Amino acid sequence: MQSIQNLGLAIIAIVAGVILDSHGYLFLEVFFSACICCAIIAVVMLYFVNLLRGGDLNLSTWEREKLQKKAAIEAEAARLRRQNSESRLRPLSAFALRVRYLSRLGAQLPDHYCSHMSSLAHRSVLK
Repeated sequence: MQSIQNLGLAIIAIVAGVILDSHGYLFLEVFFSACICCAIIAVVMLYFVNLLRGGDLNLSTWEREKLQKKAAIEAEAARLRRQNSESRLRPLSAFALRVRYLSRLGAQLPDHYCSHMSSLAHRSVLK
């Protein structure tokens, strides 16, 4: 973005020099006045687009503070919801961690290995 701004400044300086050399100071003043008019039109259009989209570009101080407080309250509520959802998750037992680790490694578990129980028992015995 800054390189585009620098390019614009360089081009405007070159154009101003060309206008000054070929036409004089009167046309240079007209050129700069036209640039200012274009800038004012762009600013007015920006405010109207912001107004139509409901943006917060031209809010007063108390409106901006109210919006920031509302955003802070929503962020705190989201943090509490996230914290509550994490507290409902139970950590895995040592046996479940070992089974998960072995399955991630791709190790073949025996057929009688019951992953939801904490003991190594045959399924036929448990029935």
